[in-house]
Amino acid sequence: MSRRTTLKSMLLLLLQNNAVLYCRAYTLVLLSDEAGYAVGTLQIGVQQFMIMFDTGGFSRWLASTVLPAGCYKPKQRYEVNSSTRTLLGRTHVSGYLDGIQRGNLVTDNLVLGGCLIAGFPFAEIVESTCQVVPGECFDGIFGMRKSLPGAERDTFPETFIDYAARYGVAQEKLFTFRFCGQAGTRGLSWFGQGELTLGRIPAEYHQGPITYVALSGGKQWHILINKMEYGGQTLCEACYAIIDTGAPITTMPLGEVQRLLQNPEIKDQGQGILYVWREDLSLVKDFRITLGRRVFIIPPKDLLVSKPTYSVYGMSYIVNYQGLEWTIGLSILRSFHTVFDDRLGQIGFSTVKC
Repeated sequence: MSRRTTLKSMLLLLLQNNAVLYCRAYTLVLLSDEAGYAVGTLQIGVQQFMIMFDTGGFSRWLASTVLPAGCYKPKQRYEVNSSTRTLLGRTHVSGYLDGIQRGNLVTDNLVLGGCLIAGFPFAEIVESTCQVVPGECFDGIFGMRKSLPGAERDTFPETFIDYAARYGVAQEKLFTFRFCGQAGTRGLSWFGQGELTLGRIPAEYHQGPITYVALSGGKQWHILINKMEYGGQTLCEACYAIIDTGAPITTMPLGEVQRLLQNPEIKDQGQGILYVWREDLSLVKDFRITLGRRVFIIPPKDLLVSKPTYSVYGMSYIVNYQGLEWTIGLSILRSFHTVFDDRLGQIGFSTVKC
């Protein structure tokens, strides 16, 4: 049995045993694949798919049976002959990794717990450069942010949580993520098991109060973080960041990377990956995030994925990236129970309880 099949079997078992349908709320179990992505199982039509839920993106897509046999070979294909499929007569083009993919916009039935959402729109990918990340196991991506005005809004005018609220799966237009378990249990995973909860904030998933931060410029899911520090060193103040559940590792602007590398225990692999030699692990310092008046402290062990002679550090960078935005990925989000509140335009952070 392949690792992908094993992961899907585990997700389906967890879906049957642990997915909880509350009064107008739904909790979906997530697992990490070996590339570090958080994936959960959804039924579309009569097929089961492993989906990555991405707060950094807006589009929704699945690889289709029209693609050549060698393209996206490990992925479950959406059957274009589904009896409940409706072709909308429009196309959607998007970038994925370093390539481009094109798909037909269609609708089909989405099943969440005991609720059927008819006419749920997404793109069935029919052309692609077929790039995948080693260890990636998801069949498609569902964006969890609002589309921007213009072409984005025309293609996907409503979000995943919009549909869940309209059909009564979620009473409130909010959702939360929790990530638990040890990092590195599957390849470059940052967690073992987690949950995406629609429509409610599970009090049992966090300890202490929730600190809310307004969206920056009203743009989902971008915020200003007051300060980020490594040990006693300030890396940035008024840090502009997107909270991105589709990013396994946190990405820093290049200026902040250079400040971090002033600490000799943090090494640069040269292609965006930072690491720590095994003999230097005791030198790694706490990472501090200030949100409003509250300081969250992430201990070194929670930002490291252990390998035989070194550990991958939970920060990275993109070569030649000139922007000033942080991408806060799962390497940091695993320390929080995070609330994405579409109603009030804010994100809530609390210390995770597992």
